[in-house]
Amino acid sequence: MSAPDPSVHRGPVSPATHSRTASHDVGRSGIILAGLWFGVVCGFIEGLVQLSAQTWLDSKFVSVQILWVAPCLYGVLFGLAGAAVGYAALRIAPALAHVAIFLVFVFLTMLVPLSILLQDQVAVYAILILAFGLTVVLLRWLLARSNTVLWFIRRSVPWLAGAALLAALVIPFSVRLLEGQAVASLPVHRPDTPNIVMLVVDTLRADHMSTLGYERSTTPYLDKLAQEGVLYTRAYATSPWSLPSHVSLMTGNTFRQNEIGWYNHQGLRSYAAPVLPEVLRQNGYRTGAFSANVFWVTHDRLGRGFIHFDDFFYNAEDAVLRTMYGRVFEKYVMQKLGYEDIPARRHAADINAAFLSWAGHAPDRPFFALLNYMDVHDPYLPPEPYRTRFSAAAGSSGVLNWRVGRSDPVLDKAQLAAEIAAYDGGIAYVDEQIRLLVEELNRRGMSNTIIVVTGDHGESFGEHGFLLHGHSLYNEQLHVPLLLVWPGHIPAGLRPAYPVSNASLAATLLELCRLENPLLASEPSLAQWQFAAGPDSAARAYVEQTPWVPERSPAYTGSLSSILQGDWQLILHEHDKPLLFNVLEDPAESNNLAGQLQQVEQDLSARLTGLAVQPAH
Repeated sequence: MSAPDPSVHRGPVSPATHSRTASHDVGRSGIILAGLWFGVVCGFIEGLVQLSAQTWLDSKFVSVQILWVAPCLYGVLFGLAGAAVGYAALRIAPALAHVAIFLVFVFLTMLVPLSILLQDQVAVYAILILAFGLTVVLLRWLLARSNTVLWFIRRSVPWLAGAALLAALVIPFSVRLLEGQAVASLPVHRPDTPNIVMLVVDTLRADHMSTLGYERSTTPYLDKLAQEGVLYTRAYATSPWSLPSHVSLMTGNTFRQNEIGWYNHQGLRSYAAPVLPEVLRQNGYRTGAFSANVFWVTHDRLGRGFIHFDDFFYNAEDAVLRTMYGRVFEKYVMQKLGYEDIPARRHAADINAAFLSWAGHAPDRPFFALLNYMDVHDPYLPPEPYRTRFSAAAGSSGVLNWRVGRSDPVLDKAQLAAEIAAYDGGIAYVDEQIRLLVEELNRRGMSNTIIVVTGDHGESFGEHGFLLHGHSLYNEQLHVPLLLVWPGHIPAGLRPAYPVSNASLAATLLELCRLENPLLASEPSLAQWQFAAGPDSAARAYVEQTPWVPERSPAYTGSLSSILQGDWQLILHEHDKPLLFNVLEDPAESNNLAGQLQQVEQDLSARLTGLAVQPAH
């Protein structure tokens, strides 16, 4: 009779009994189980470290869903890796199979917390060396107890797998349950309370809209919609990049008053005064945000007051690529193979679908919804046929791409024209999606809805020698759309031509809804449509020194502030000479009049200084 195979598990075996077997007789099933065990443990470690790091390392890109996504994903991946490594080890050197699995899995596990905690602080090779050193140290301990460890893995892997599956069920259910309870606890609202939909088209410069005279028909639907409401032809954002601009939309204050910028990524977390979604929620509104800008417009930065914030883990692809190893795969494999788009890019149609699904859950409640569209942001890769709608050459767009380090490339005329054509195609795509959204709201009987269309900043295409945004305060980076539509309540076809800040939306919406305004906002309501521009009509914008922009950019060497009032724009630099432009006579801002019109310059400078009050909080 042949001797029994020691690698075959025949019921409960104690660590002592198992230790008397040969340590290399782990078997293929044991190696796969070890991979599954290490994968689930690694996933739970990543989830806990990622969530903790968000608060004290300003880490980003995750939500509580990581606590089940990473364990389930890594369990499968490590299990498959275990099968491959184990098969090779058992074929080549069976006596070293347990060494191979411990070496591989411990190293992969060590890399996760080290990469999260040390990202952007040390070089990648230093993280790899440190992870390998720690692996060697731990490997000695494991090999001295390899049989006991393998026995423990076999016995505990069902419990770990069960914990991962339980988390996959409990966490999404708990999130929905808490949101439902929050909605149920909302105070009573007035029967005539309107819904509010704020559409923020990320990176949309106003002068590329046919609504405002652009030669290409980029916004045919917004052209029509503008006839039903108020379109401010000279609206400006408070900052040339996303985070501080979105914060201003929620607070009604400027960049400087909010104290949010490149050196403070806290968003609304560090803002003590009430914000718009909080006030609306206190008045019975369901509040929801749906963001395609998963870099800055996220629940951890802008979630205050929102019952529902839809940003991360919105589909399987995004869930996979949001894990640490998913990001590694995207950077070192997908990009090398030519994929350079925003990972799992969320298009306007996806945002609309998520919003409409949410809006239908409690039709008896008014809602405030913030929708961020990212289709106009670089790389300019809107879905066909929009990408090549204005030029077949736009099919080669995507050279401009800040994520892969091409934020300031040298472009010839044909390349620049292709990028602009694709950018314009993105605008046309968003315009069509806005049409579909508004028509669906009307079809559902939700016509009592205030529609707001605006942007968080513009974009540069070589004007003043710059590309993209975030580095200056010229018109092309600040001039954004501002359209308000509410049939029967807002005048139709009105086009005010004086400068305003879109940060005024917070106070404007509260006044339109006849709600008390507890915001400590500096930007006044625009709802007094019957009044022409008075002496206080002005828009202000700021950008602090931002070292990530090209060195020749104004913001690289110091902070900037700007005021637009009447025909004029004044731009002050922390260290450089001022700029003064008559923006009506010189819309390209090519003729600096600073020093020639000293009284105008002094008046605007004094007004800008006087308006730069202490933070509201």
